[in-house]
Amino acid sequence: MNFPLRNRHWLKESLKALESAERRAKREATDIEFLYQYAVEHIVKNRGISDSETIEDIKEYIQSLVDQDCRVDSNSKRQYKFHFVSSYIYGHVPTGLIDDIPADRVMEYVNDNTNLFIGDPDSE
Repeated sequence: MNFPLRNRHWLKESLKALESAERRAKREATDIEFLYQYAVEHIVKNRGISDSETIEDIKEYIQSLVDQDCRVDSNSKRQYKFHFVSSYIYGHVPTGLIDDIPADRVMEYVNDNTNLFIGDPDSE
């Protein structure tokens, strides 16, 4: 299991996973708003996770985060890049590989170093 030790490694890994998920969604004609669901597969693959209970925990955790965000802002569904990358990063929390506070720091670094928001004039 290769685990990112620095924020820049998380950035590189999460963007690589995002690109792969975007290609797959296009190939499978998946609604882009649901791209975040592919984050689980990338976490499982990149961390060598095979325990079905852990995988289910990751899915439920990610879904709850996206649902919460969408309750706060119904337009956030359009922000598929943000949802994928945040799902990828925070999806490591239920595995015990990273805690909330370090995940927050990683996400802040990623947000500061790439544009994950579509059609947001403040981010372009």
